[in-house]
Amino acid sequence: VSHFVILEAPLAVVLMAFGIFMLANETVTTDLRRLAEEDPLTGIYNRRAFLNLMEDACSKGQSAQAGVPLLLVDLDHFKRVNDTYGHPAGDDVLRTLATLLKSCARESDLICRYGGEEFVIVMPGMTTQGAWERVDRLRTTLGDNAVMHGDASIHVTLSAGVAVFPEHGTDELTLLANADHALYQAKHSGRNQVTVYQTG
Repeated sequence: VSHFVILEAPLAVVLMAFGIFMLANETVTTDLRRLAEEDPLTGIYNRRAFLNLMEDACSKGQSAQAGVPLLLVDLDHFKRVNDTYGHPAGDDVLRTLATLLKSCARESDLICRYGGEEFVIVMPGMTTQGAWERVDRLRTTLGDNAVMHGDASIHVTLSAGVAVFPEHGTDELTLLANADHALYQAKHSGRNQVTVYQTG
């Protein structure tokens, strides 16, 4: 019997084991990447993923000579929800908002939980007016429908600030800062409203 025939079976086993190992390693790597980019509470992108993906969205917007609206959304008086109903109820409110954002998003939109009760929506190719109308409908829907937590009926509202690439900034940090400024104006003007950043 040839030595090559004798070696074939062990070699096949080794190659099969190596293939299984590589496949498992790829699966683990994919899972780790997903965990690193996903907010565990809401299942949407987290801040780290946003900063990476927003740079790409701005680059594509520049190539296509199209605007890229960035919307910074914040729940009004969210601390009051946690203080009154408890943190599990607050978590339900956050999950509800995330689900609402996802239900109204296009495939090209980027949605993330930026931190705490702040969410970011990026709408590549959308006009400023279109982005404002979209998030204002979300604001109305959230305000008109209570979030249920056990027997508690929790009414919440949101405020949002809008900044648009490249009109209001050519990088993600400038856009965020200007969207945050617009959000501050919405809060300062009474909350439960959407404000577009104004230059000058």
